[in-house]
Amino acid sequence: MSGSYAVVASLTNGNYQAPDATGTLVIGKASAAINVSGLAATYDTTPKSVVATTTPAGLAGVTVTYDASPAPPTNAGSYAIVAALTNANYQAPNATPTLVIAKANQGINFASLPAKTFGDAPFDVSASASSGLLVSFAASGSCSVNGNTITLNSGGVCTVVASQAGNANYNAAQNVSRSFAVAQTWSNVLQPINADNSSIFKLGSTIPVKFQLTGASANVTNLGATIFVAQMSGGIVGTEVEPESTSAADTGNTFRYSNGQYIFNLNTRNLSQGTWQIRIDLLDGVSHTVLISLRR
Repeated sequence: MSGSYAVVASLTNGNYQAPDATGTLVIGKASAAINVSGLAATYDTTPKSVVATTTPAGLAGVTVTYDASPAPPTNAGSYAIVAALTNANYQAPNATPTLVIAKANQGINFASLPAKTFGDAPFDVSASASSGLLVSFAASGSCSVNGNTITLNSGGVCTVVASQAGNANYNAAQNVSRSFAVAQTWSNVLQPINADNSSIFKLGSTIPVKFQLTGASANVTNLGATIFVAQMSGGIVGTEVEPESTSAADTGNTFRYSNGQYIFNLNTRNLSQGTWQIRIDLLDGVSHTVLISLRR
């Protein structure tokens, strides 16, 4: 064992004598090394300890402090480590690495949102972060948000984005976006087209395709609604085309607004006999269709 020991050397001889010789034997401590592992961790609400071992292995007397505290840290951050050896027979320089606890990732659970109709009452949305932190919302398109309350401002498509910016222990979550259709309130197609798909017209005639916006949408006079037609075959909808107007279309296949109605004078001269689907796009993400038959 290392330490200082008193030594006495004496002579016992029949012919000689000598005074005892005294001295001190010093056994120095052997050199050792301290190795520290587990220096990278991720926050998960539990304390993070490092592992300190010695060379030679298994030496007793190793102590570890974390930024001068004996308690292992929990929160994300960088911590100065001091691992020291106090041993009767071995000495080692302190090991002074850094423990880094990284921020944890988090995710957002935000369910899909159902379609709405313009004029529906404001409603609340909810989402949760795996971190337990509060989720915030932003809205664009045909809606706005205050806190977590969504207000529908027009027909169209509403997009709500859920976000969580993170904190000292969590990284920002990836945003989750949910979009849903906000249907215009409308009259359905007006005469001379029957909304029950029973209309029959003479091929080559002009068919006035008309509708009104009603309810909360009634004051919209510049919607930019468009019309498309597709021939039916065996109950299957064919390729859509932009029809021609015989007169007074705004531009191409766009409805014009007149006296409270949206009107498109559908030219059927370039169409063929059979059943046709008319699709009216109200820019609300909702499919508005009706069938007509053309006969010679």
